[in-house]
Amino acid sequence: MIRTAILTAFALIGLSHSAHAQQAFIPEGQEGFYEQFRAAPAIRAGDFVHISGVVGYIRSDQERTPDAYESAIRDTFERVESVLNEAGTSWSDVVEMTSFHVDMRAHQEIFRSVREEFVTEHPYPAWTGIGVERLWSDALFVEIRVIAYVGEDE
Repeated sequence: MIRTAILTAFALIGLSHSAHAQQAFIPEGQEGFYEQFRAAPAIRAGDFVHISGVVGYIRSDQERTPDAYESAIRDTFERVESVLNEAGTSWSDVVEMTSFHVDMRAHQEIFRSVREEFVTEHPYPAWTGIGVERLWSDALFVEIRVIAYVGEDE
């Protein structure tokens, strides 16, 4: 009798766990990224959507001016927003943001200013900004990853 109850409990735990299976979100045009790097642009696990790092870059033929930084940072935030939307969420659902910056002092204030255009609703998410020596390639200077809370599976 007790053994049956224990086995039933474990079976129910297993069913509960499978109800929160992972779901990948791949915006149109990012299928190559998913296959080449074996990484989902976004993945839902339970009540959270995890967005892979989205990078900002300045081409090698461009000067690293304040305008170039601003344009690239805004484009990066817009691409994060696109992935959030693909996953059925938005900036207002973001609970944590981590940003990685090469030469942070060169674009720190610009980054904060652009960030304020996208992160507009209370409560604001937790945020950690990290200065790094280098990202994946020399053209990259910023990377943003976020976690959004989407609530219980519907």
